[in-house]
Amino acid sequence: LTTLNRYTYTPRENSRMFSIDNQAEYKLDTGPLSHTFLAGFDYKRSRNDYAVGMGFDAPTLDAFNPVYGTQSIKKPDDTQHTLQVQQQMGVYLQDQIRWGGWVGTLSGRHDWVDTKTRDLLANTRTDQQDRKWSGRVGLNYLFESGVSPYVSYATSFEPAIGRTYSGTPFVPVTGSQVEAGIKYMPKDADIEFTAAAYDLREKNRQTNDPNNPNNQLQAGKTRTRGVELELRGRVTKELDVIANYIYTDLDPQLEAQPKHMASLWGKYRFALAGQPGFAVGAGVRYLSAFRDGGAPETPAVTLFDAMLSYDNGPWRYALNVNNIADRTYEVVCLDRGDCFYGERRNFLLTATYRY
Repeated sequence: LTTLNRYTYTPRENSRMFSIDNQAEYKLDTGPLSHTFLAGFDYKRSRNDYAVGMGFDAPTLDAFNPVYGTQSIKKPDDTQHTLQVQQQMGVYLQDQIRWGGWVGTLSGRHDWVDTKTRDLLANTRTDQQDRKWSGRVGLNYLFESGVSPYVSYATSFEPAIGRTYSGTPFVPVTGSQVEAGIKYMPKDADIEFTAAAYDLREKNRQTNDPNNPNNQLQAGKTRTRGVELELRGRVTKELDVIANYIYTDLDPQLEAQPKHMASLWGKYRFALAGQPGFAVGAGVRYLSAFRDGGAPETPAVTLFDAMLSYDNGPWRYALNVNNIADRTYEVVCLDRGDCFYGERRNFLLTATYRY
């Protein structure tokens, strides 16, 4: 088959968001225990106006001999037009307790969320109210050697913006996570090593609809597990190194991603013509092959990046180059049938002023 059927798709979106977060800290000793209290209030208001039109009367195209412009393509009428206004208020309290080498953290939060969704085509309105408690408890021990093992348990609550293609507003995403790990910061070296393993369970997380590329669904209960390793620090006076590795075991209901990701980055500082403040950096990124459902496999890829910078007082000038080899690579091929490509070689020149 050489004939491609085409459709027209015209999404338009206008979004605004306002948020504030105020907090206060208070320190208190109660006998052998040292407390650091943190209390806060935050508020967020978002307004999202989204419209999309779809048409299936676009002319076909020969995949091997495409000829464009022979027929006019009509702009489709809107098939969806949604105005959604969401307000979220939250209060939270945390107590960090120290006793010798032990450090414990207890925190709690309560959210009030009001969401108003208007279907401007059907002239209907849906009001949604969500209230939820969430919190975290953690414990770690600081050894004099610089080793610090820790364990934590946390619950989460995150309101979702938008609605399904059929018009149903998204409900908040809730979850719980268990994490355990170890940190190592030797006193006689400017270096840090961390290792962590986690188990994350969520409900209502958004994922792509395998039957409609323009729709998202909310999955039922999902589970994601992973391991993260990182080493960062100053190897010598001139050389900084960052190395990390991430392993992710993703729930099959969610959009796939590489199981293995790794990167290595080094930065070397030097003087030029007696002028200090120069630095050059280089790095490599690796993404393993993976497959989303029955889609073609997304192949593994290795990418190279570089950087050149100059610091002069409060000013910093930098040139970053990503994907130096200008490699064409796929980020993901989805089970629903479409593929996405990663960025080609690109340059970023920045000037930063610190004060």
